[in-house]
Amino acid sequence: MITNELIQQLHIGVDAFANKTNALAVDFADDKNRAIWSLKYNIIKLEFIFTKKEKLVCPKHTLFCRVYFSKNEIYFYHLPELMPYLEADNFQCYYYPYIESKERLTACFTMLSEFLCRNYSVINELAKNLETCEKIQEEKLADMLALFLSEVPEPQLEADMWGLYEEYVLLLHYVGAGAYRQLLIGNEAEALKQYEQMEKKGSLMTYEKRLYEFWQTKEETYEIFPEPCNSIKNVKQWDNPSKEGKSVFLMGLVCELIFGVIFSVMIVIINAVLSKGAVYYAGMPWVIGFLFAGLPAVFGGIAHRNLVRRFMEKDTFEEGLQLEKMINPKWIEPFARVVFIIAFVVGLVTNIQGAFSSTSFYDTYLAFDVDEEFFGWELAVCEYDKLQKVYYSGGVYNDYGDFIGRPSYLLEFENGVVWDSDGYMNVKDVETRVLPIIKEYYDEIEHIEARNDLIE
Repeated sequence: MITNELIQQLHIGVDAFANKTNALAVDFADDKNRAIWSLKYNIIKLEFIFTKKEKLVCPKHTLFCRVYFSKNEIYFYHLPELMPYLEADNFQCYYYPYIESKERLTACFTMLSEFLCRNYSVINELAKNLETCEKIQEEKLADMLALFLSEVPEPQLEADMWGLYEEYVLLLHYVGAGAYRQLLIGNEAEALKQYEQMEKKGSLMTYEKRLYEFWQTKEETYEIFPEPCNSIKNVKQWDNPSKEGKSVFLMGLVCELIFGVIFSVMIVIINAVLSKGAVYYAGMPWVIGFLFAGLPAVFGGIAHRNLVRRFMEKDTFEEGLQLEKMINPKWIEPFARVVFIIAFVVGLVTNIQGAFSSTSFYDTYLAFDVDEEFFGWELAVCEYDKLQKVYYSGGVYNDYGDFIGRPSYLLEFENGVVWDSDGYMNVKDVETRVLPIIKEYYDEIEHIEARNDLIE
């Protein structure tokens, strides 16, 4: 599983970083949502966090960092909150969502670890300066009060509040589907528009205010996210509703054509067998096979959509497939295939059952299926000389008492069996094809309004 493989690779990367920066200890904590590496030094503590599951505001496989000015305190900071004290002119992104491969993880961790190595001594100096630490804490608290809290939290609640602020504000702003993401995928105009709206509402963090000002005044292109680290753009390109919808539609058409031909051929074969020796045969038209193929074709298009994308998106297919496996729960694909198999079986059985629901007219008798059960088939053979009456019905009443004007002919035999042309053939075909065959066996046609008494 890719998640476990990435965590194992992070173990190696974190250990190498710890050795390079002379960490005193490395603690690892792992639960169903996150993997966390805590690196303790003489004064500070650094934490690398890797998310394992998609959450409300934080994508799966997101890597980011926390900085503690004391290895024993509860207060931590994200890099944007410290950036004015580290590299004030650096507006690059140090959050890495949707890491789908070892190659991507290597690029992301390298960028993050190089930044921390580059600023390790500065972070230590900040931690030694009590006045600066208090200032940074006050600045963060000001953001929290403006965007998250209504008042300063009680001491016993501070740790919880900082954790909730991280989850519902910091991660929401930096890895959620907002203005910052628009910057990362290259939609600068949309990002600035959203930042402008946030500024009017007073919902910008201090760092975002600096970023917004910088982006409005920059005179040249700025690479906020190096291409090797930017999987968000690839995710948005792959997980695109219009592209996915197109692939489902095209694959559905292919399935409809294949299944339709198969189902239609089955109807032709069944019709050929059942009509052997008949003067006239009223069977299901072969083209109905394409109708019964519709349901499995829809689910086939969904389950096998990537067969089309393999040809439509050759250059990005393998990477896109990795992204899809990462984003979607592992049960999605097996479930889609199971549903497709069920739909195919239902379509196939319905197609066969429909083909067997036919009537064969011979010289002296007719034969038709009288079993009303879906999976049943019972052939009734009725001799024409046992024909009692021929009816012409103007329609039928439905279960709600409404009259449905759908005419049909009915043949009633001595044994009580009634053949109803409705469902087999229209009245014009009965008049031109069937009545001439049985004309010697009846005197007149009795006209009735509704046929409910005869068919119930």
